[in-house]
Amino acid sequence: MHVVETVFLNNKAGQLLTADETEIRSTVQRHLGQDVKIILLDPPELFQAIGAACEKDNHDPIIVGGGDGTISASARLAFENEKTIGVLPLGTINLLARALGMPLQLESALEELASADVASVDVGIVNGKPFFNHVSVGLHPRLIRLRDQQDYSGQLSKITSGIKTFARALDGHTPRVLSVQSSSDIVELPSTGIAVTVNPVPEKPLQLPFRRGQQHGHLGCYILPELETSQIVKLAHDLIIGHWSTAENMQFLESSSFTIDGNGPMHVSVDGEVELHEGPLHCAILPGSLKVLFPKPGNNES
Repeated sequence: MHVVETVFLNNKAGQLLTADETEIRSTVQRHLGQDVKIILLDPPELFQAIGAACEKDNHDPIIVGGGDGTISASARLAFENEKTIGVLPLGTINLLARALGMPLQLESALEELASADVASVDVGIVNGKPFFNHVSVGLHPRLIRLRDQQDYSGQLSKITSGIKTFARALDGHTPRVLSVQSSSDIVELPSTGIAVTVNPVPEKPLQLPFRRGQQHGHLGCYILPELETSQIVKLAHDLIIGHWSTAENMQFLESSSFTIDGNGPMHVSVDGEVELHEGPLHCAILPGSLKVLFPKPGNNES
């Protein structure tokens, strides 16, 4: 059984904003042991502490609790230092936690981590930077930017804000000519958006790109042509029910690498964090290069 020395928690994570710190500490220690060190910090001090732990010359995994930004930044540190990472989903969307099959409630997630297996999963690279779920351009980064301009104080208000800004994003979005090149295909068209995922998304309801056994070695690429608002709404429904590679009005490609070019600067979502990239996006995959804690076989599998 793996030994957990330290649990790092983002003090600003959605599920911790209204939580009692003493109760949180008690809950973590009840599942992972009374000797576990619990560090609650705000970024960037949190990442400095995680980076220091990752640089230690031992094989103990680290466990990090937070939202998608916290988890992705921590996973990069673990990846760069060949460290095993466990994920506590304390945000709103919790992309990596869902993809790994972790329960979304703190108590249940801790139960799984206490007996989890260590496994290796694929990592994406975009222009030299690791990503663990997706890279997207077009409508999706616009939606995130509009949502993040809103004020919210917790999970519920963040979800409500996301719903409100979806309509705004659709109303003001202008399709852009984008090209996608893989090892065997070149596609160029006016596009509503493009997403590249770590592994093709399984055809299951609410399933995200990688899960137990998803050492697939390939990226998935989902290309949306210029669409009417009604078609985008229909497409969103198809994705929610799990029709990723077969959704109407979307082209699917699979390859070990993709290059996306918009002939100019592009706002890009990298695991939910929006960045401005000046040139083409070069996406590749590194099979089995991140060690993570998985729930035991049979637990939480869909």
